[in-house]
Amino acid sequence: MTGSRMNQPGAVRRITGVQISAMIAIGVLASLIVLVQPVVLAPLAAEGRLTLKEMGQAAMFESLGMAIAVALSGLLLRPRNLKLIVAVAALASVIANWVSATGSHEVIALARLFNGLTIGMVLWVWTGMLTNIELPARYLAIFLALQSAAGLLLSTLLPGFVVARWGGSGAYAIMAGLSLLNIFIAFLLPSAYPENEEAAQQRLKLPSLRGMAGLVAVMFHLAAVMALWIYIVPLGQQMGLSKSFVDLTVSIALGAQIFGGLAGAVCARMNAKLALYISVAASLVGLGMIGADMSSAFFLTGLALIAFFLIFAPGFQMPYLLEVDPGRGAGMQLISAQQLGFSAGPALTALMIHDGIVTPALFVSGVLYVGTAALVFVTTAFRRRSVASNPGHHPGS
Repeated sequence: MTGSRMNQPGAVRRITGVQISAMIAIGVLASLIVLVQPVVLAPLAAEGRLTLKEMGQAAMFESLGMAIAVALSGLLLRPRNLKLIVAVAALASVIANWVSATGSHEVIALARLFNGLTIGMVLWVWTGMLTNIELPARYLAIFLALQSAAGLLLSTLLPGFVVARWGGSGAYAIMAGLSLLNIFIAFLLPSAYPENEEAAQQRLKLPSLRGMAGLVAVMFHLAAVMALWIYIVPLGQQMGLSKSFVDLTVSIALGAQIFGGLAGAVCARMNAKLALYISVAASLVGLGMIGADMSSAFFLTGLALIAFFLIFAPGFQMPYLLEVDPGRGAGMQLISAQQLGFSAGPALTALMIHDGIVTPALFVSGVLYVGTAALVFVTTAFRRRSVASNPGHHPGS
């Protein structure tokens, strides 16, 4: 951290390495649920505490809660009393996970919405730290790598050691325990972040029309992934694969996410539009491999491919939004668009499920991927024509 940051107007105090590490740990523990949703929700469906439609709705409510909390926190809160904010959010998450461990049907859905609100508040604090430290991309890469590694570990241990003995209740009890850890780690955080007038104005800046279309592209992309991901366990079983093999496939897919994050860091200078096209095309190939229902190897490889690009692509979403909306209005809403995507995917699949058959997840996911590519093309092609017709205008200005 350079001394210049300390002298900026509104600066509060230098953010230390311990505080950064604490925030990364809190962010990883709070957001793990997004990666392991198939592992923790599927047992509840198998136990009859959720229908397959309610399973998708529970995932939708959780992601919707995240999006609402991130958006409202950015508008209404100031970066003060951060220890208290995170500790209260963690305590609320403990309660939400414990209710999920003991409830059923609508109670679980409401508990997941409540838990999503708590995660959204933590994500707001996490993104605030990224804007106040040097080399934020490095810390984001560390966060994603640790999140994927923790997700891999949890998805491996939960089915065999927890769900097998205590069912879905045991899985959510573990998630409650992880949230409990965050209460104590919260006291290692800084009390406040710097905030200047420019940051306050940026929060209220609206995206351009092209920026809005770009945000929809981001939303479609993540919705495409989650439309399939939430239902991957029952989908695999309905394709004739054993529960143990599907659980193994989920663990391998989470391992692929680690390599996706590393690849994204290595390819950080790649053109954002090209990276998104590659991600969509590769994901469609993976979707086709799963849908072909030819062998267990096809299923495993297809899901691993999708999981790899799930983590590879997000690093290019901000550069893409800055290209289509240089005013940064769209960029300021990136996290909200991502969380809405996480919410919309399972919701759309749930609407298509009839008689317990979840194969429509493949169709919904495919349509959303195609929609993503179409929106990326329209927004960037329009941008190129606009620049060509205004020679004095420079991209990114």
